[in-house]
Amino acid sequence: MRLVRRFAFSGQAEPEDLGLSTERFGAFTDAVFSIAMTLLVLEVHLPSGLAVSDIPEHLQEVLPSLVSYAVSFLTLGVLWTGHQYYHALLRRSDLVFTSTGLLYLLLVALVPFSTGALGEYPSVPLVHMVFGLNLTAATLVGLVNVLYALAPGRLAHPDLDPEVVRMVTRRQGLMVLGYALAAVLAFVSPWLSGILFLVTPLAFIPSRRMEHSLFAAAAQVRGAQEHEDTVRLRQLLEQLLERDPRQE
Repeated sequence: MRLVRRFAFSGQAEPEDLGLSTERFGAFTDAVFSIAMTLLVLEVHLPSGLAVSDIPEHLQEVLPSLVSYAVSFLTLGVLWTGHQYYHALLRRSDLVFTSTGLLYLLLVALVPFSTGALGEYPSVPLVHMVFGLNLTAATLVGLVNVLYALAPGRLAHPDLDPEVVRMVTRRQGLMVLGYALAAVLAFVSPWLSGILFLVTPLAFIPSRRMEHSLFAAAAQVRGAQEHEDTVRLRQLLEQLLERDPRQE
């Protein structure tokens, strides 16, 4: 964890007028999550041409795939929701933020594969470990991205409440530990590991208190950004009005 923090807080803070908008990367993130969550259901299907009497048996066989689909959909839904709240705290992005964000999305896009394997082989410890490592890696990279972006003077508003920053980073860090523990428990008890895969995202659905704090912080960021845009526009107009026409 110290290594993660050292990387995330390394480098100099950039001037506030540098950097790119987060809107395009946010839209790309939404697209990757929506595709990954849609692909999950493709692993759940019944063979065609079944006799009516055979359908109950095959429904029972597909039950593990349905359960793994539901768990993964819930997991990605919670990750996406947290990502939406977190992005609202940012004023701009840069190359490091985008690069770690792309690595995060690479691991998110891998979830349909590990989910399919889990549904096909629900009692195999190695498959549980692969699924757990997939989610551990994704949330760990997400933690690096959060720590980097919310570092003082980096990509968030400079007056952002430190308690909000601690709340976001603590939530992300505990998710990493939850999935890492589930991966380790795979070889002790695959069923216990599976229960932890379900409990972890449920435990980190944003509470009303957290939601209120994040909404307030996001409103602060939007208000500050709108004020800065207004000031810059006024300065630009003043420069245009003060320009001597004879110098054209």
